[in-house]
Amino acid sequence: MSCPIWKYLTGGVKVSPLDNCVPVQVSQLPELVYSMLPHPKITEILDEVNSWTTFTRHFSHIKNDIIHPDTRQLLTTILANGVNIGLTKSPGSTKSSMEDIQPWYIRDETYSAALAELVNAQGKRPLAAFRGDGTTSSSDGQNFRTSSSGSYAGQVNPKYGQEPGRQFYTHISDQYSPFYTCIISRVRYSTHVLDGLLYHEMTPYSPRGYASYAA
Repeated sequence: MSCPIWKYLTGGVKVSPLDNCVPVQVSQLPELVYSMLPHPKITEILDEVNSWTTFTRHFSHIKNDIIHPDTRQLLTTILANGVNIGLTKSPGSTKSSMEDIQPWYIRDETYSAALAELVNAQGKRPLAAFRGDGTTSSSDGQNFRTSSSGSYAGQVNPKYGQEPGRQFYTHISDQYSPFYTCIISRVRYSTHVLDGLLYHEMTPYSPRGYASYAA
């Protein structure tokens, strides 16, 4: 039996690459569709999501729990942290304004509470149920290299070699929502599996967790 894609050879099977089968009549459609889509700024998208979920209410002042009056400035500072560019000047914001927001309104516990707000909102959407019921999760670590080794992060992991680095260990539900992330050393992350299952702030949520122990 012959097949234009598969070739049965001695000791294995060779798969030929597929040719570009996009008809000429529709080759211009992707560009047309993209031109019809809006092109908002990331902060505008975050602002719209905040109008649905009010997740920024969790970024309250460390002393008096008052919410920052300028939501757009707060979102810009959060974005600067998220994309790892640091608190640098950006359109509509100054470095000094972000430096005022960072220490007073943005902390680990505020990130955790805001993330739980977003995950809870996603779980209530009918579309999320098509992926799962939210009671199962998986967790794994991502390695990111660093310029130097700290006193608690200089250990060698056979999987990642001798270069210094950190692990971002993330738990993801079966609805594809990352509900817990922590930064750990690279020695092993099996000891952190329970962290995300016990210390998340979602309600109600009692997931079964699955993880691999390759590292």
